[in-house]
Amino acid sequence: MAKTNSVRFRDFYNDNVTPAERAKIECEVELIGKSIDGRESKRLTQGQLAEVIDGDTEAGGNFGQ
Repeated sequence: MAKTNSVRFRDFYNDNVTPAERAKIECEVELIGKSIDGRESKRLTQGQLAEVIDGDTEAGGNFGQ
């Protein structure tokens, strides 16, 4: 069996991702989580949310009002 040069994600992340990049990633993860929580609290599927967003975008961007 050939030996592979694999690196665990955690090691790669800790060794190669700058603090600024980590902050951006953490912000994006938090935003995605809040978006999911909001969708679920309204009992919308992803497909239903997409329809709401597409409809409101075409109507002038009244999403969330």
